[in-house]
Amino acid sequence: MDETTHPFSKKVLDRANTIEFNYIDLQQYPVIGAQGEDTLHPVHNSFLRSEYLQLVDVYSEYTELVQSTTEKLIKINHILEEIHSHVGFRIRDSICFYMIHNERFGLLKKEEAFDLQLLQKILPRVQGSSLSVKRVLLKLLEGALGEKLRISELLDDALEIYLKWNENQEEKKPKHPLSARKIAFMLRRLEEDGFTSYWLS
Repeated sequence: MDETTHPFSKKVLDRANTIEFNYIDLQQYPVIGAQGEDTLHPVHNSFLRSEYLQLVDVYSEYTELVQSTTEKLIKINHILEEIHSHVGFRIRDSICFYMIHNERFGLLKKEEAFDLQLLQKILPRVQGSSLSVKRVLLKLLEGALGEKLRISELLDDALEIYLKWNENQEEKKPKHPLSARKIAFMLRRLEEDGFTSYWLS
């Protein structure tokens, strides 16, 4: 996504996970030495088929995980409603499936997986230039940090908070560090440019 492309519609975002490649570690060097031949493993196209099409397909097996994930999304929806960016059943189901696969295969800690879903499914929906957008970002940042913020004061000037998270000055690790960093970036853009979007770089 750059200045040559049109923004994605919400119906596209609902069906996708947004993955950015903005943060690059230049100290990744090639491995020198003998490398064995890569073995190709044939995979049938059924490998790409989704196991779950509807939440009912998996609800009885993962009831507690689905309910706890949905409760988090309800809280987020209350925040997003202010700017009419709340999510529906498609995103709820998609995030629940993501969390189920994560638990099933033991990939990440629950909070790490949910952090990725906030970053990939929720934050791309937030954009605009209004005070409401700023308030929403600050409330989402509260959740991502796992601590209360002085939102009424930060509405006037959020410099203190976004500098802290953009420059990684904070000693205490946030609950959802990837989302906190992105929200801080979005807040900075809103204050400096008068408009913010997930896509601005």
